[in-house]
Amino acid sequence: MDGGKRNLSSKLAILIFHLLLALLISTTPIHALNIGVQSVNSGITAVSIIQIYKKFFFLLPFFSFFFFNFYYFTFIFFSCLIVPQSKQQQCSRTCASQHCNAPPFLKYGKYCGILYSGCPGEKPCDALDACCMTHDNCVESKHNDYLNVECNENLLNCIAKVRASGKGTFKGNKCMVEEVVDVITLVMEVALLAGRALHKP
Repeated sequence: MDGGKRNLSSKLAILIFHLLLALLISTTPIHALNIGVQSVNSGITAVSIIQIYKKFFFLLPFFSFFFFNFYYFTFIFFSCLIVPQSKQQQCSRTCASQHCNAPPFLKYGKYCGILYSGCPGEKPCDALDACCMTHDNCVESKHNDYLNVECNENLLNCIAKVRASGKGTFKGNKCMVEEVVDVITLVMEVALLAGRALHKP
């Protein structure tokens, strides 16, 4: 359990680090990047492009990681915004367990997943699914605001209790509950960051 939390914290820390790194680079004055041959009178030794490339080559994987996460979480963010329009079309009456570790496509139980929710009156499949149902109801009561901080914090607290309780899952489930919990937690942490940045109550 603690290992999962540490793993999640590490992922968030890495994501935030790369966001800050990209922001720092994007705000650097253009003349500061002029690293070609300098004037001899300036007293600065000329630095070759090859040496600079070798010096900063190790940063390339970090940039690749950042851009992957940027587009990945942008997809999740905008998916959250269009959930209200698609919710009724995607309502479920069966307990699903699909795309267990892919946040944009996750379908767990009847209520857990982006662009996925249970039909009105449907009972949740297990304790984790009940958390998602409560979250959906909370969001609906907040005018379908999927970045609402209160609803998202309540969902995180609920699934943390489910994780600690060790309660079982529904019959026929093909997903690892721990894995699904980690995925939902990661998405909600991103939504919380966005909600707080936009000052959502």
